[in-house]
Amino acid sequence: MGRAGRRDRGRAAAAAAGPVPGPARRGVPGGTAAGAPARERGAGLHLGHRGGPVHGAGREVRAAPAAGRVRPVALLAAVSAPGHIHAVHGFLAAGKTTFARQLERDLPGLRFNTDEWVVALHGPDLGPEEFPGAARRVTAELDRLWPRAASLGLHVVLDYGFWARRHRDALRAQAAALGVPLTLYALSVPADVARARIARRNREPGALHLPAEAYDRLWPRYEPLDADEAVVWVPQPDR
Repeated sequence: MGRAGRRDRGRAAAAAAGPVPGPARRGVPGGTAAGAPARERGAGLHLGHRGGPVHGAGREVRAAPAAGRVRPVALLAAVSAPGHIHAVHGFLAAGKTTFARQLERDLPGLRFNTDEWVVALHGPDLGPEEFPGAARRVTAELDRLWPRAASLGLHVVLDYGFWARRHRDALRAQAAALGVPLTLYALSVPADVARARIARRNREPGALHLPAEAYDRLWPRYEPLDADEAVVWVPQPDR
């Protein structure tokens, strides 16, 4: 039998057998059947925003079509979504890292913190002469990584503090260039509360040690938010 005859015979057999069953439809997050839209929701964090609560925003994610019916590149395009930059602003011991860790868990996202990497690489006891250089080197490496993560559609939590206005403006410009939305969160506590937190933290094993005079010595470097800076204020306990 020639090649054309074998092909016709195969088609006839396939038609007689009926359609080949595909993989069983399974639910996607939210209990939606495959092929139907599903909503992926954020953490629903309640934050002070100009006097009112803020809730995590959801985004539509279309479930993957049945296997074998779409190219991998098209599938990735169908489920991808823009990332989001979450930047945490505040002075020493304002509760930034506690809040950033909460965001990291609840979004979920990737958190970037210079101090933690400095401690991991150099230990918690770097002196005031050594720490700034180590922090600059670590920050330079982290700044190579997080834009890529945000561009890939991930939530990125920048636990940097952003003390200076110029750093906040540079971040806004970078977010705009990446085409990624940015939310700036701000935390603040009274000076006596911050000093008490620093003293407690210094007693924790492996924590970055801050001298008692660090609060007053570093305060002149801190630039509070200006009235024109969009921000979500995060309430803090007074302890």
